[in-house]
Amino acid sequence: MERKTNMQLGRPESFLSPAEVACGIWFCPVQERTQRELHQLSQAEREKVWADMSGDNVLSTFETMEEDSEVVARCLCEMDDEISRTSRKEAFLQAQGLAPDYVNSESMRIKFLRSEMFDTKAAAVRIIRHFEEKKSLFGEDKLGRDILLSDLTEDDMEALTCGGAQFLRERDKGGRRVYFSRYVSMKYKNRENVMRGLWYLLTTMTEDEEIQKLGIVRIIYCLDGYPSGGVDYELVRLLVKIWKAVPLRTVALYTVSQKSIWDHTIDVGLLMALPLVRLRTRAIHGSLYECKFALMCLGVPYNSLPVSDDGQLRIEIHNQWLRERESLEGTAIPLPSKK
Repeated sequence: MERKTNMQLGRPESFLSPAEVACGIWFCPVQERTQRELHQLSQAEREKVWADMSGDNVLSTFETMEEDSEVVARCLCEMDDEISRTSRKEAFLQAQGLAPDYVNSESMRIKFLRSEMFDTKAAAVRIIRHFEEKKSLFGEDKLGRDILLSDLTEDDMEALTCGGAQFLRERDKGGRRVYFSRYVSMKYKNRENVMRGLWYLLTTMTEDEEIQKLGIVRIIYCLDGYPSGGVDYELVRLLVKIWKAVPLRTVALYTVSQKSIWDHTIDVGLLMALPLVRLRTRAIHGSLYECKFALMCLGVPYNSLPVSDDGQLRIEIHNQWLRERESLEGTAIPLPSKK
């Protein structure tokens, strides 16, 4: 049964408190698959999901991840053992041969442990997948270092700078960075352009230790009409692969749409996603105003979405971030003008 907002029910938004609105969304996912998977969890496991989504120790049992040095050392050793037991890891071994200090460093390995909440087997799978995907996108010669703006082609840069995927300047109430994507705003000539642009965007975020520990909130913005040419489901599949390969933990994913026409597309994406992400995905239906209000109740600042009231994408903050990356890397890139 679809959840109704206060406005859809003809009641003022003040009828429910922000905490009540948030809890209604967290506790009552509209996707049937997510409902079933949540019911299969223990009460403690469900509370962990809700705590992750809220990032609020008042509304939930949320606690900041504390890392004991002995536990970290033990997990790093166990992760190494898991990697050693994995037979198919060609790109990982190539990267290790090219730059052992880069691949074997604690700062590299711990990113993957944090992204999997110190599940050493899952972390080993992710780091091996990471180098396989990196090799596929950028070639063997770039396996032993971070990807830079200068590694992107002109078409990759168009996919990155268009703003169809970007991080908000404001963090959510729990201090987490918020990722925003809008399918109809993506510009690309080939699917690989989007993949390489997204890879760069996401991996730069992993440089921040706080982001590694807190995870990120994701918003998939679908308040536009359905694309006349339909959705490129192969692109959706490939982008899900990127998310599975980078060391970033999704603590909450919100899909916002005015109608249910996007539900099938979202369901397809969730089928390919990791269970950890599906359990933390919630759908919000309504107008732009209603969705912004719901997101505000969920901890995302009300006016932080890079979309104007008339539906125009704003890229000023995204451009500013790109300029900062330019300065950091000593690279000059052309940026699109304000849309």
